[in-house]
Amino acid sequence: GVTKAAPPNWPLPVICEPTQGRPIFITPGETFYFVMRLRPEVNGEVSFSLQHALEPKIRASLKPMTPPSYVGEYCNLVLEVPASVPPGLYDLEVRAGATAHCAKHSVKIIDTFKTKFRFVHLSNMNVGDLTAPNFDEMLPKEINLLAPEFIIATGDYTEWARARDDAASWLRVLRFFEQFNAPVYVLCGLHDHEASFQDIIGKKMAATIDYGSYHGLLLLDHPGNPIDQDYAQLEWVETDLKKNRDKTFNFK
Repeated sequence: GVTKAAPPNWPLPVICEPTQGRPIFITPGETFYFVMRLRPEVNGEVSFSLQHALEPKIRASLKPMTPPSYVGEYCNLVLEVPASVPPGLYDLEVRAGATAHCAKHSVKIIDTFKTKFRFVHLSNMNVGDLTAPNFDEMLPKEINLLAPEFIIATGDYTEWARARDDAASWLRVLRFFEQFNAPVYVLCGLHDHEASFQDIIGKKMAATIDYGSYHGLLLLDHPGNPIDQDYAQLEWVETDLKKNRDKTFNFK
């Protein structure tokens, strides 16, 4: 199992699902499951909206379809995307009074799912190593030219996050990924700060990608957590693949 670290000395994100590291694909008029953390500044009248990541003037209000359900420090509800919202990559925003909380690039609106598409795999940037002092600012520009449907990033973004117990390294990683014009699925590597992953990136270490009839698995598998010894995760994989056996393509 993953040992939970003490809370960082900076505020945890309000939006827990979907997130920048665990984005969703959805068509106009559909609903999605939403979870937020009840921080003290989230009070009074709360509203939910989408803002286009590339064209900020394009905004769409989201309609709650269920009353809020409270579980500990979390609030869950179902939100509806307007049928009129244009396709594109969106930031999800929660506004409480004058305070706004955002999950960047967390929702991709699709009018028609492609049957043939491109995705990009990134891994092992190891920023902080002597050979990689900083993130490569040319990389987002080059990948954006490819126009992938999504990006899968499989860990080891920085070199020393785990060794130095540096949870804030995730914020640096996410700021870099904001430069990509596609949703990014973030996985945890051996060098990444695993203890804070579920507080910052996504509620679960292992998760799924669902793009139309394509189904993918995001797994926790590195030398510190080899999947062949993680029996709970293997059981989850088997159950998930059986459930999605009729999808066009399963990948992991």
